Amino acid sequence: MKLSQPMRGCGAKTRSGSPCAAVPAPGSEFCPFHDPANTAAQREARREGGRRRSQPRAAVPPDAPDVTITGVKDVCALLTDTINHVRKGTLDGRIANTVGYLASVLIRALEVGDLEARLAALEAATRSTQPPPSTMYRSYSNGEGA
Repeated sequence: MKLSQPMRGCGAKTRSGSPCAAVPAPGSEFCPFHDPANTAAQREARREGGRRRSQPRAAVPPDAPDVTITGVKDVCALLTDTINHVRKGTLDGRIANTVGYLASVLIRALEVGDLEARLAALEAATRSTQPPPSTMYRSYSNGEGA
């Protein structure tokens, strides 16, 4: 029975001086992050990341009118508009994701508000048709009744 060799780590050292624990790339003693052959590509990738980060995200212009939402239909209209902006590339997907999340929170809040209003209406209706609670039940604790 042959035992497998333990995995060796990358031959480079981290900034703290400890050995890099990443797996080396095939045919190399270094991981892709520390391989000297990748230095130029790594440098260019960092530059590109910096350029992309410094570009403004596609967003709704600040002078766009505010959206008024009073019901679920308004939320549906907002989401439809957001989807169309994302599809056209005029709105960043991360901003659209935030709009979608906030819309779901708003829908839940509207549902709770609707349930509260319905419950209040039911309570008001039952108050007008039921006798007061003190005359509705007999008290058995003081020996009365039965």
